Amino acid sequence: MLNTLNRVENTINTRGIGALPHEYCHDKLIQWAAESMAEGLPDKFFQARLLCAKFPDMTEPGSTVLCAYHDVKLTPHSDYEDFNPADDAYPARCIEALLEGKEWVEALVVFDRESVSFEWR
Repeated sequence: MLNTLNRVENTINTRGIGALPHEYCHDKLIQWAAESMAEGLPDKFFQARLLCAKFPDMTEPGSTVLCAYHDVKLTPHSDYEDFNPADDAYPARCIEALLEGKEWVEALVVFDRESVSFEWR
């Protein structure tokens, strides 16, 4: 897993996200974000989410700040609770790379052991 994450990061850093085919970027970046978050979860969980939100940076006009919120629902009937993935920055960087060049304010990744979904606005 670490080799995959390092390979992705090196590809993005050296060639830029635009150098990869769009479909590859979209599917793989979402998958890598979910897999990275899963490393910090218990073996059995119902559903986990990553919410990325961009806000204006009040200290540097024209810049934005990215906030990432991670939470997990351990059973279908439990409430969501915060958790800290093994690497809390990597999943958000995947989403930033995926949405590079787009106007967005929120992005949401929801996943379980079987599937992953992604939406943004």
